Parts: sequence; structure tokens; C-alpha cells
Amino acid sequence: MRGYVTKRLLIAVVTLVGMSMVIFVLMRLAPGNIVDILFESAGYVDQADKKQLERELGVDRPLVVQYARWMGEVARGDLGKSYRYDMPAWKIIKPRLPVTLELAFLALLFSILLGVPFGVLSAARQDRPLDYVLRVLSLAGLSMPAFWLAVTVVTTPIRSGPTNEVTRPVRANNPKYCAMRSLGARRINSERDAACSGPPAMPIRQPSNK
Repeated sequence: MRGYVTKRLLIAVVTLVGMSMVIFVLMRLAPGNIVDILFESAGYVDQADKKQLERELGVDRPLVVQYARWMGEVARGDLGKSYRYDMPAWKIIKPRLPVTLELAFLALLFSILLGVPFGVLSAARQDRPLDYVLRVLSLAGLSMPAFWLAVTVVTTPIRSGPTNEVTRPVRANNPKYCAMRSLGARRINSERDAACSGPPAMPIRQPSNK
């Protein structure tokens, strides 16, 4: 058991390092760099200042040196600076980290609670109708875009939930609304005006000075 866990951890580390290399190389192969973006957004181009900024950021060095420098900074907890917000990147990530971890934990929890029982049932009922149904559900869940599924899960309880006091239409003989109307409040809409029972108040005529 210990050997299996150690092997899986080593595979995870190798996978993370490999993915970091691929992403780092792809970002460097993309047209332009952070220096070009900064100067284009500012509408200011000075070759001397541009070269100096490239030296400060290290983008003028070989790709291997850039990756080694980046890995060393990440290992020390230095995530660099956000030039959009003009502050360290960690200060931007830190307040958002608890929500991200909570979502990740809940997603992992639901995956375990649903995936393990369904996997056991599918293995116990292999090549039977229940197995096929679970396969279809699993493939459908994997095929759905994550952003669309998340929006659907969030909005479905809101649409199907009970109507609150804000969206509930004004009922007939509503004393609060009728009292507001009797005091001369602005009419909200024709439906709310029709909800008040009883004849409308008669206008008061001012006595003439004859």
C-alpha cells in the first residue's frame, strides 16, 4: 500500500512539472510578450525603455533560464507582480483562495459520494440495463461543459423555489398598498391599482370665493 501511494505521488509530481513546462513553452511561443502588451496599452514605445524592462523581467534570456528562474520563484512563494492591478499577484489571489478551495472540496465530495456508489453498482451489474444507464449518465456528465452545468445547477433552485415577497404580486385588499394609494402615492402599475378593492377616492372640491 505504501509503495502504491508513493508511486502515485511521484506520478502526480512528474505530471505537474510536465504540464508546467508545456504551458510555459506555449505562453512563450505566443506572439508578443508582457513587455509588448504593456507598451501597446500605454501607447508609448521607446526602444531603450523597452530593452531595460525586458532585462528586468528576464524575457531576454534563454527559455531554459526563464523556466528555471520561474520555478525558483514559485518554490519560494513569489508569484510575481500583476501589472494590471500594480500589486503582487499573491495579494490578488489570497482573498479568492478560500472560495476556490471550498468549491474544489465540495466538487470532490460530490464526486466521491456519487462516483463510488455508481461505479460499484455498474461493476456489480456489468452489461445489464442498470450498467448501461449509469454509463450514459456518466458520459453525459463528462460531456457537459463545466460552465454551463454550473450555471444550471445554480439557477435551477432559484427558478423552481417559492416566490418571495419581492416578486409576489400584490394581493387584493392589501392594506399597505391601499393605504399608500389613499395617501396619494404614485401608481406603480395597472395590475396593482386593480388589486385595491373599493371605489376610488372622490376628489375634494375647494370652496369658491363668491
